[in-house]
Amino acid sequence: MNDAELCKRMGEAGRRHVGERFDYRVVARKFIDIVTQKLEVL
Repeated sequence: MNDAELCKRMGEAGRRHVGERFDYRVVARKFIDIVTQKLEVL
């Protein structure tokens, strides 16, 4: 890419996206929710 500002914005957006969706705490919470729902626990 030739546009340095666009590269910077895309990199920041990508890091934010990954942090919001793939952080181990987020993934673990979703896993617990799914297991709880499927096993009808609590």
